[in-house]
Amino acid sequence: MSRLPRWAKLGLATAILIAAGLWYASSQLGADRHRTALVAAIDSWTGGTTSIGGFRLRLFPSAGFTIDQLVVNEGPDEDAGARLVVRTVRGRLALRALLRGDFQVTSVEFAGVTLEWPGLVPLDIAVDQVTLGGTSASAHLSATLGAAAAVSGIVTVADLDKPLAQFDLTMPVLDLRQLSSLQSARPNRSGGTSESPSAPALMAQGRIRADRVRFAPIEGTQAEAVVQLFTGHIEIAPITMKFYGGTLDMAGHIERRVTPAEFSLSFSARQANVVQVFDAFDSPSQVTGTVALDLRVTGAFGAIDESLTGQGTLEVRDGTLPGFRSNGMMGTVARLQDAVTLGAGTDQYADTIPYSSFAGDVSIEPGRIRSQRLHLDSAAGTVNLRGYVGFDERLSYEGLAALVRGRRPTEGEFLPTLRDQFGAAINTAVGRTRIPFSVRGTVRNPKVGPGVPGR
Repeated sequence: MSRLPRWAKLGLATAILIAAGLWYASSQLGADRHRTALVAAIDSWTGGTTSIGGFRLRLFPSAGFTIDQLVVNEGPDEDAGARLVVRTVRGRLALRALLRGDFQVTSVEFAGVTLEWPGLVPLDIAVDQVTLGGTSASAHLSATLGAAAAVSGIVTVADLDKPLAQFDLTMPVLDLRQLSSLQSARPNRSGGTSESPSAPALMAQGRIRADRVRFAPIEGTQAEAVVQLFTGHIEIAPITMKFYGGTLDMAGHIERRVTPAEFSLSFSARQANVVQVFDAFDSPSQVTGTVALDLRVTGAFGAIDESLTGQGTLEVRDGTLPGFRSNGMMGTVARLQDAVTLGAGTDQYADTIPYSSFAGDVSIEPGRIRSQRLHLDSAAGTVNLRGYVGFDERLSYEGLAALVRGRRPTEGEFLPTLRDQFGAAINTAVGRTRIPFSVRGTVRNPKVGPGVPGR
């Protein structure tokens, strides 16, 4: 029997040592230990509870890991609150660090990422261009939320040891009405609320930009918002956008620990153009002026029209109305006054009526916007209105007008006999006769008619 050459013995010994070392390393890598540490780290960051369906380490062809069915729940109850589901996570590891027992990730890929939020349909998220740099990380995200929005942008974490995500996201359109139709397939079985196991903690913050924000039929443009995502709720402030020639500033809060998620918003609109606002309703307006609106509303996603409530004030300033010869509100009220005063008074404001202010309260109820007192102060007199406009654009208002329409009729004008008998009384009545009227129909086709005195 021939003896092995020296080089062969050395090679065989080396191979045996490597195999033994790899076997020992594989047995000591402690997949369960790394799995437990990973779950604890995610729980600490999110304040929720994490589960992993499968966790595998590998040495060949390169050191790495695979996670199957990673699920991060917002709270201890898996059927309450938000939930992030990742079908597969694959990553590469630094071999030397792994042999020392350290879990040092050099690259990572995600597949099948879904965010489930009670009250809304699941949000599928595409994650790519993941970059790891020492203790930092960044990735490109894109997601579509039904017909409500398509979002894309960059998310970064500057310090993985103290993970706080920073994001910069954009979307062409955010359609708020579409959110109301996105019902979640996963109900909350915990009775409507989910409690975070710890105090709210900041998880992510950044900016979101939208070319258009729409709540049909109105919309704002060039919107930008600063958003902070906490465990349990979201703060959005400030929100700024252009709004029909003026500006709209907002601030919001979204409570995510209830189902469906609830929101509160405050609005402050300034210098919005009345003509442009009415154009949004496909109802060309002969009224001019600028709008100031201060409003605070609350509601719930999944049922916005039914849950929306709020209080505020409205003021439209320094514009004009169609005059007494028009078929609009002032013209109809003037003709009603003619019937009461037997035609007394001239039409100084036959074509247009300048006004200084149209202002009052605004109360949002389910399905409608109601006002107890809207007051018009114009050169031709005053008008008070109360009633509502529905989200379906139907009108129901009662009004009381006191118009100033000029002097007593001159010689030769109609009804001379009555004028001779009652001229003084008629002349006195002009400008202080109160005319009740009503407004019905729709925003696009309003109908002004006689009202009921005393209503």
